[in-house]
Amino acid sequence: MRLSGKWTEKMITKALADYFGSEETLPFSKEEYKELAHKVLQEWNGGENEEAFYSLVHDAVYDMLTN
Repeated sequence: MRLSGKWTEKMITKALADYFGSEETLPFSKEEYKELAHKVLQEWNGGENEEAFYSLVHDAVYDMLTN
């Protein structure tokens, strides 16, 4: 499964909306989204399991929120 940074950022936004209830109240800058997307894509490393990718995104978002 090949992923783009933009699509990954969109998944991060959706994961954050799960915590905050709306995409309009998200607390991070555009640069922070790009950094997190880059981190997720590095950790993903081209796997094929979509469910594992979503788990990775949610774990990364959780780490960002709690650190």
